[in-house]
Formats: sequence, C-alpha cells, structure tokens
Amino acid sequence: MLPVWEPPSSETANFMNRTILLLLVAGLLLTGVASAQDYLEEPIDSPGTITGRVVLNGEAPAPLKLLITKDVEVCGLGYRERVEVDVDENNGLKNVVVFIEDVPLGKAWSEASVESSINQETCRFQPHIQVMRNGIDIDVINSDETLHNIHAYELIGRARKTLFNISQPEMGPIAEVMDPTRGNQISLECDSHDFMQGWIFVTDNPYATVVDEHGIYELTDVPAGTYQVSVWHPRLGIQTKELVVNHHDSTESDFVFDIE
Repeated sequence: MLPVWEPPSSETANFMNRTILLLLVAGLLLTGVASAQDYLEEPIDSPGTITGRVVLNGEAPAPLKLLITKDVEVCGLGYRERVEVDVDENNGLKNVVVFIEDVPLGKAWSEASVESSINQETCRFQPHIQVMRNGIDIDVINSDETLHNIHAYELIGRARKTLFNISQPEMGPIAEVMDPTRGNQISLECDSHDFMQGWIFVTDNPYATVVDEHGIYELTDVPAGTYQVSVWHPRLGIQTKELVVNHHDSTESDFVFDIE
C-alpha cells in the first residue's frame, strides 16, 4: 500500500521558501559580481609598452560645409566646416581612440581621469574627441554667451539612446555623471546649433588614449600578456588586433583604415 502524501507543515513550508529565496539571491549576487568586476590597480612587474600609428589609406573626403544660421556673434559668420575624417600631410589619421579591451588589472588611474569636463566654446565642443573614465562626475560647461542644449547619445551598434539632455541658457558648469550602461562611444550634439559635433570614448580601464595630430599613439605600463587592442574612429568604425606584450618590451603595431 502506497503511503498517503501529506502537505508539509506551515513551518516547514516557510523554511523551504526562505531557503529557495536565499539561494536565488545568492545566485544573483554572484552573477552580478562576476559580470561587474571593477578594474584593479596593482603593482606591475616589468611592464611593456604598445606604440604605433593610425593612418588612412586613400583620400580623405572634403569637409562638410554647414551654414551658421543663428548666434553669429558667438558662432561666427558663414559656414562651419565639419572635418569628419582629418589627416596630416602623411595621411596620419587624427581623432582616433586606441584602447585595450578587458584589462582586469594594471597601472593606477591618473589624477586627470577624475577631472573630465565637456566645454562648449565658440559653438564648438572642446576638445573634439576625448577619453573619459566610466562612472565619474563631470562638468558640462557653457563658455558662450548664448544658449546651448547639449544632447549626449550612447551609441549601441547602429542604434543610439539619450545619455543626458541639458539646456544651458546661462554660462557656467552643470554637474553630470558619465555612466553609459551598454556602449562606450558617446556622440555629442547641440539641439540649438546643428553644426556642433563632438565625441567621447568611455573606458573601464586606464589603457585608452587619443592619438596625436600625426596619428601616433602610445599605451604605457602594460602588464605582460596577450590583449585585444582596438582603434575607434567615429566615422570609420573599429579595428581590433591581438597583440602580445612582453616584459620590458615595446610592441609596435600600426592600424590602417581604408576609404573609397
């Protein structure tokens, strides 16, 4: 004869429910910790360096000419030239960010990494492109005697979503937080002046830099290891290479963007 099933007592049921709930919470916490580990600053044994140059293969397109239709006393008369692909005399590509992906630990953040700002001056974003540390407080500055409406978009593939949208009718700074959730590429626009354009790359580690005016870059104090090193140009996209860094050694790698 089969035993008759009896439901658990209320105390037993409550204990079982609490146990299941605790296990679920613990699992979620462990998942969160595993997926959101912070970069660790640690002493580096015999670090290396990654250097190189980013160049354009082909002729850079002519700048866009955008008519200035308002606030000419601040923004200037006539047309604003927007140079979307800028090179030097030897086709060294400017306005490119070079970065190492997924570095768990390494050199310390610089003091400048927590003092970033976005400045709007003469109806331009100054600088045109920059690197910022993720999660920091920044100042959004209006240095012009006119209204600006800065609209920052987080770029996610071909999509984009508003990161923040600030109206600044008066000069001075407004506090904001640089905390994109899914992308690390930020487009800056002004809803009051459609010819203004700027870019930000948000990084989770200090191994990211903007090339100089000749397309040259240098990433210093890199722990020995194998890395995915990428370059990002706002109009030409991303390239990635796997590079090996040895102790006390300099790894050189150039990147070439083709343009038709």
